[in-house]
Amino acid sequence: MAVTLAEIMELDVVRAGAPEVLSTHGLERPVRWVHSSGNEDLSHLLPGGELVLTTGPALSSAPERYLRGLADAGAVGVMVELLEDPQTPAGEVLPPGFVTLARRLGLTLVVLRRQVRFVEITEQVHRRLVAEQYDEVKFARRIYETFTELAMHRTSPQGIVSTTAELLDAPVVLEDLLHRVVALAEAGRELSGLLGRWSEESRRVDQERESTWSTVDVGDPQNPWGKLIAVEPQMRRARVEMVLERAAQSMHLQRMQDHRGTDLHQQAHRDLFQEVLEGRAGPLQAEARATAMGLDRGPGYLAAVARLPEPGPAGRGQAAESGRTRARRLHDTLSSTIRSQGHTGLLSTADDGSVHMVLALRPRPGRSMQQEMQVLGREMRRHVEQTSAAPGLVVGLGEPAEDLVEAILATPHAGQAALAGLALPASAEVCRSFTDLRFRGLATLLRDDPRVQRFAEAELGPLVLDDIRRGGRSMEVLRAHLRLAGNKSAVAQALHMSRPALYTHLERIQEILGVSLEDGESRSSLHAALMIHDAAEAARDARWSGVPGT
Repeated sequence: MAVTLAEIMELDVVRAGAPEVLSTHGLERPVRWVHSSGNEDLSHLLPGGELVLTTGPALSSAPERYLRGLADAGAVGVMVELLEDPQTPAGEVLPPGFVTLARRLGLTLVVLRRQVRFVEITEQVHRRLVAEQYDEVKFARRIYETFTELAMHRTSPQGIVSTTAELLDAPVVLEDLLHRVVALAEAGRELSGLLGRWSEESRRVDQERESTWSTVDVGDPQNPWGKLIAVEPQMRRARVEMVLERAAQSMHLQRMQDHRGTDLHQQAHRDLFQEVLEGRAGPLQAEARATAMGLDRGPGYLAAVARLPEPGPAGRGQAAESGRTRARRLHDTLSSTIRSQGHTGLLSTADDGSVHMVLALRPRPGRSMQQEMQVLGREMRRHVEQTSAAPGLVVGLGEPAEDLVEAILATPHAGQAALAGLALPASAEVCRSFTDLRFRGLATLLRDDPRVQRFAEAELGPLVLDDIRRGGRSMEVLRAHLRLAGNKSAVAQALHMSRPALYTHLERIQEILGVSLEDGESRSSLHAALMIHDAAEAARDARWSGVPGT
């Protein structure tokens, strides 16, 4: 912190001079240097920011010109040693009108009634100034190194905001041009009340000349895209501004380097999901941030994951950018659908292209949360088909949760339900949960277990290999046979196959696998293995798609 006139007044060497402060203007201003002189005109010698030490005789010939010269040169104050008539008030010893003029010019005026050594005052102040300058250099270097490292690691806006709050020991908020919170770090303070009326408070501060908040624009000076705000920082303003400016530069550089064009709010939602899943954000912080992002506080939340079927062999050869575009379009369509139905939610696009959501639903009268979700799911599928010509959207659901963190932690399970739902035949049902997926849901959960994989391979491996060698349809026939409970007429009709051809296929399947399809236990084992196989294939296709997160 810079040395101020008020701090200089507390030095023992100054207090020994029995100081009297006759003009308090500028006592909190920082002093750049201390200059001692008996000259009557110092205006050409001072660059500004000085405290001038002088004696009474220097003021005798032209006191008004002396003061005006100091003020014009930018001096912050003058300290006058007056030893004559110590019993007379200092204001009466000085030239007439001197005190009034000092106040009018905004200069601090101090009179010393006892003799002091000006050189001691100069030495002590200069020693502190040099130490302060060294501290400023150290602080500036620390800030530079911190934000350079953040830029090298491509830290998210939330990460930069959190680091900024730690450096300032004050809450920091990143908002967009509509005064909506994008990222925040509370620095140990409770901001839930403020966040509830953030837009109004932020707009009010914009109109105030003097505020306890410090702000800096983020982005190009001619075209900013956000604002970084420190709420009531206690650190010296110059340091606060330095930190905020470096943080803003890091954010803007990061955004310029991010060729994916990630939306600020999408990134904020994604950061919150990630921090909760990694255990770096607790319930209170998560609730505060989510509310600031627009999520309604309600009686409960619902975890959901939306996923589209893979586009097929031809689509897998598309460039990664096409996958990003597809995922971004899905995210935007789901977001607009949620809003249009009167609900709010947090949405995060995962690396596999699925969209993870926590929804705050507002059920219509007479509808339960599950019924409202079914309606919303159908609207989601309809809008996705309209905007993307992508049929078959599936939404996996978790259990309703009262706590936001609990809901976010349930999204991986909702994602598994969505994968299991994709493995089912196409259906008008959009929303799927493990309560209605039954064994197929269990198969999805266990598909990566080596023991389960060995079981499925032992049951179906020879048949899969035979299809590969012959280009056959045995797996398709077996799947239909088991799904339709062995009803051969229904199987033949579903596969558009004659009954004799179907019998030939079934005989070959039994021969290859060495089991009877009329045996109940064999059919149960094969059906279980087939669902495990389908779940693994669905997961492989999702990983193969390689859609980067947005």
